[in-house]
Parts: sequence; C-alpha cells; structure tokens
Amino acid sequence: MGVLPFVVFLVFGDPVALLTLAGSIEAVQIPLVAALVLWLNRRAVPPQLRAGRVAAALAVAAVVFFTAFAPYHLWQQTL
Repeated sequence: MGVLPFVVFLVFGDPVALLTLAGSIEAVQIPLVAALVLWLNRRAVPPQLRAGRVAAALAVAAVVFFTAFAPYHLWQQTL
C-alpha cells in the first residue's frame, strides 16, 4: 500500500502537483460523502439510532458549505 504513492510520485515527479490534485479530489469528495451520510442516516439507520436534529443540521451545513466551496477551489486550480 505504501508503494503506490511512491510510484505515483515517480511517474509525475512534482509533489506540489500531487498535493494540488489531492486537494481537488477532496473538494469533490467531501460534499458527496456528507450528502451520502445524510441519505443513509434517513434510509438505512433505524429511527431510534438516527442522529438528532442538531447533528443532521450540522451535516446539511457541511454539505452546503463544501458544495459551494468545491467549484471555487477547482476554479482556483485552473488559474
């Protein structure tokens, strides 16, 4: 598992570019994962085990924030 990052580094060579790519991937992944957590919380978790309203509201806030932040971050990377 530790060999793969080293191989990617050898192929691309620029660690700053690799960090930029990783940040761009995370910018897209985080709102997707947060939205899926909300969806699974309502669909797959029994009602007595679901997160409360405050936790759900914070997750919705995270989805909104990161959904707005992702395009901005990706746009900044293209400049």
